[in-house]
Amino acid sequence: MVIVEQTELGPLTTMAASGCSRYFAEAGNADTLRALIRHCQEKHIRWQILGGGSNVVFNGNFDGMVIRLTMKGRQRCGSVVTASAGEGWDEFVAWTLDQGLSGLENLSLIPGTVGAAPVQNIGAYGVELAELMDRVQVYYPESDAFEELSRADCQFAYRDSIFKKELVGRAVIVSVTFSLRETFLPRLDYPILADQFSVKAPQSAAEVRAAVIRIRQRRLPDPAVIPNAGSFFKNPLISAADAQRLISEWPDIPVHASPEGDFKLSAAWLIDQAGCKRLAQDGVKVSDQHALVLTNPGRASGAVVLALATEVQQRVSDRFGISLEIEPVVIS
Repeated sequence: MVIVEQTELGPLTTMAASGCSRYFAEAGNADTLRALIRHCQEKHIRWQILGGGSNVVFNGNFDGMVIRLTMKGRQRCGSVVTASAGEGWDEFVAWTLDQGLSGLENLSLIPGTVGAAPVQNIGAYGVELAELMDRVQVYYPESDAFEELSRADCQFAYRDSIFKKELVGRAVIVSVTFSLRETFLPRLDYPILADQFSVKAPQSAAEVRAAVIRIRQRRLPDPAVIPNAGSFFKNPLISAADAQRLISEWPDIPVHASPEGDFKLSAAWLIDQAGCKRLAQDGVKVSDQHALVLTNPGRASGAVVLALATEVQQRVSDRFGISLEIEPVVIS
């Protein structure tokens, strides 16, 4: 294993926030992962797992070791596929379609790695990872053991999972298994995606993937060009009573009933209406393309990014009485 000292954090995340990690290493396989964590345990060094860095904000320097998972591998058995944690998510989605399988096409062009996807329970255009994931293999550093967790074990919720709660810092995802479909069944219940096929229904998952990519490229800034962490705030879930209150005050507010019985608001709409469009502060700004995205063209520190996020939260709270929750993982 190779351990590097004083590594810049900016290039390791799509937000490109400035900062430095005391130590950095890559784990290309399970044995290296175990060895690196064991080294940290013996030396009493704090450690942090990192994938593609697309949903992470480092709030300053990190006085420990950042371990980036780079393990690769894909396997197929019928309609069941497994990918190692270090596989790029979008490359994996494209591969499943090349294999004649469908299900993940609505989740195309989401940045990050396969291993990070279950942590956030990523979702887009009417589909969530939890619907298609079958199980994950995790490594428990405390017991030096590997175990498989089922979909139910992961306690998935909207942009949430057990990996953001009880298993924070206690489990490392090393591979993910999905149950996909050999027969194409399009999911077009998301209006902006359905509009792409208003004239002719899609005949393949590849057509849906192409439409999703067009939409994302039009609406969201490319992190390779303008640093960002994707959606910075979750769409709030509220009660029926709160939904009725907001509708009575703002008749045009977008409100959607969720399967769980509560109601989902558009965080982007709230941010726009709270006067945050193009809001900027010390090199960080609300994206011109989508209000949910904070961009960091000046490659400012995580503290500056979070300061602007706090300003957005405060304005939305003052106007609507709604608390916006930050979506990326903040590491201090």
